[in-house]
Amino acid sequence: MTAERKGRTSPIDLKDTGDFHRGIDSLVGRDNINFGSSDAKAGLIEQNTGPDIFGLNEKSLVPVIAEAGEIFMQKVKTKLQL
Repeated sequence: MTAERKGRTSPIDLKDTGDFHRGIDSLVGRDNINFGSSDAKAGLIEQNTGPDIFGLNEKSLVPVIAEAGEIFMQKVKTKLQL
């Protein structure tokens, strides 16, 4: 929804129906994580705003990767009873 339609002067917030936010998901690969949304408007939104629309970029991924690594190692240790 446009800011204008909402009577605001700030940019859109992508919360008109919530479909975009509800559709956000991740696909974890061997050495990457890809984010996207199942919302029909996702491609258009990403095209207009860029991939950072999902809130993660190279800089912000550093602490996420570090924390995920710690959680992973803890689960491995628990599973192996170390």
